[in-house]
Amino acid sequence: MVLQALSEFGSKFRPGEVSSQLQVTHPVNLAFTLSGSRALLLQTATLPWDTTKVNVTLTGGTNSLAVVKVVYTYYTFAGDDDQVPTETLLFLETKSIRLGNGMHKVEACVKSSKSLKYKGMFVTTMALPSGEKPADDQSTILASNPMASRVEADEKFIHFYIDKAPSNEGYCLTANVEPHLEFEVQKPGFAQFYTYYDPDNVAEVPLSLTCHNCDTDTAVMVNMASVLLTTVVCLLASLLACM
Repeated sequence: MVLQALSEFGSKFRPGEVSSQLQVTHPVNLAFTLSGSRALLLQTATLPWDTTKVNVTLTGGTNSLAVVKVVYTYYTFAGDDDQVPTETLLFLETKSIRLGNGMHKVEACVKSSKSLKYKGMFVTTMALPSGEKPADDQSTILASNPMASRVEADEKFIHFYIDKAPSNEGYCLTANVEPHLEFEVQKPGFAQFYTYYDPDNVAEVPLSLTCHNCDTDTAVMVNMASVLLTTVVCLLASLLACM
């Protein structure tokens, strides 16, 4: 939803054309291209699990806008807890508890072994199992999760917006869901954790930006290892260096 809003903003207020190429340089070479104007442009790439660096190149006019988003998704592991791999920066766990009458409570718990250094907006998204939807409205879900400052929900996703990074103790977010469609084979739900921030340190940002219509080029390098399990969202009020 956030990306859609940003893209709509870009389409309305920044009419310049933008084209982009996404290239993964480790462990294998993958390349994707995207071009268009005044539209919601969405390109998805599934990256190898051991990807450590992503290079993104964007070209466009002075008022172009592009949003680049890198997401790491972690599914709930079945079996013993000791089978779940531990992470140095962030741990995300999902649970499901049956309540009866076809309803159950889903829970996503986030904690950090090291306090995240980023200041910005943190989002935990629950993708619901196929055929299930939230049993409560957004205001009820928000009231049940005092850690969240905002909740957005539809039939497939519940987004929890939080202004504070998870600590060592962490926090859990919950929602009641109920069936509304039947599936012979139900797809499981999952959770994702995002960090939205405006990069202000060259050493912390995984991006390379090339200016197409001016004399000088600007480049910002990003090392994905520095953000590990977070989502990097870079807002390129693209090529303002040209102005």
